Amino acid sequence: MTAAGGHADLIARALDDSDNVEPCASSVAALKLLRLSLITGRHDLREAASFTLERFGGVLEDRPLALPQMLVAADFALGRPREIVISGSGERADALAREARRRFLPLKVLLGAREETRAELVRLAPWLEGIPADKPAARVCVDRACRLPVESPDELSKAL
Repeated sequence: MTAAGGHADLIARALDDSDNVEPCASSVAALKLLRLSLITGRHDLREAASFTLERFGGVLEDRPLALPQMLVAADFALGRPREIVISGSGERADALAREARRRFLPLKVLLGAREETRAELVRLAPWLEGIPADKPAARVCVDRACRLPVESPDELSKAL
């Protein structure tokens, strides 16, 4: 939606049903809600994303190329996304994060676990409680089950 529902001069609310130069708000929202649901474990966020995907189901069936970003969200919803957790700070942690971002992996969530933000991150994502944030390392997880940590970009590249 591009306008608030209670606007006094509103005759109709437009709902974009195509991704153009910029993806439409519904496509972006569906993917963000799915990622947040994966991080936090909140099922209400996944349900909101599912509602959006269902609402645009007809468009996706009839004109799938009209909503490429929505297709990414549908793939994310149906797939097994990887959670990539980069712990620590400094140049080594930054190099690991660059490696995780280097290639297009639509089924990923990239999280940074730094010592100074650890308490807030664990509050939002309790499953990260056991992951230390004191030294640079990367963990690749699926369904919150993490492989052993790696410490170099080359090792991370192989793990991805």
